[in-house]
Amino acid sequence: MPAPAAAWCYDAHEVSPPYRHHVDIETTADVNHAAEADEANAAGHGLCDDVADLSQETTEMINLQVLPFFLATVAVLVAIPGPTTIYISTTSASQGFRFGLASCFGVMLATLVHVSFAAVGLTALLLASPLLFNAIKFLGAGYLVYLGIKAIRSKPATPQATPQPQARALSATLKKGFLVNLLNPKTGLFVAAFLPQFVTPSLGHVPLQIVTLGLLLVLVGGVSDTTYAALARTIGRALANRSNKPGIGKYVAGLLYMGLGIAALATSNGTSK
Repeated sequence: MPAPAAAWCYDAHEVSPPYRHHVDIETTADVNHAAEADEANAAGHGLCDDVADLSQETTEMINLQVLPFFLATVAVLVAIPGPTTIYISTTSASQGFRFGLASCFGVMLATLVHVSFAAVGLTALLLASPLLFNAIKFLGAGYLVYLGIKAIRSKPATPQATPQPQARALSATLKKGFLVNLLNPKTGLFVAAFLPQFVTPSLGHVPLQIVTLGLLLVLVGGVSDTTYAALARTIGRALANRSNKPGIGKYVAGLLYMGLGIAALATSNGTSK
């Protein structure tokens, strides 16, 4: 039978003040330690849950069942020579494989920019504005025509001429490739229309899915363009050895650049009838 409350009060008063104070401190410390342990366990479980959720989201960033079909489709599409492939091949055939490779890197960087635009919705704004779309189209076409005229008017290198440092020349070629593809509306149209077809909205993080697929597109396209650059250099060197006119290569390259610029003018944003 429990003791009456008065008895408990009497016992408490019987304890000497120093001892009673010591007991109260120890009891309070035990409670505080227990509370801190509970908070630490809760924080640990929460951190584990967050790590597990993050791991699951990373694993399911893209639909792995769709990935093989995406890679196969990209491999077929990039194998078909387009404007940028022709530009890279022409640069490689006329200037050398290193310059073709530099132009390829520039094209790849510009493609990443187009992928970023598509991920954040800027490409949709571009397609919705005929004025902005046409402005970029004419800038890209004019730049290609300018490169063609510049190639035709270039003078052949002479032994007395001071050669340009190769690093600077390669950097200039990379910038040209970047601008050619950045101002190419066809690249933006293709990225905006193609990549979303392989996005799985139920997985969430749609912009991140587009960027991930875009990186794979750039890698596969870079392998294809590098192969074309190597083949073009081999063919260009063979034709140059057989030709009696060593300066004819610049005219071929210039006409090809100008042809690409004229072809770019036919690009439509899909809204014109």
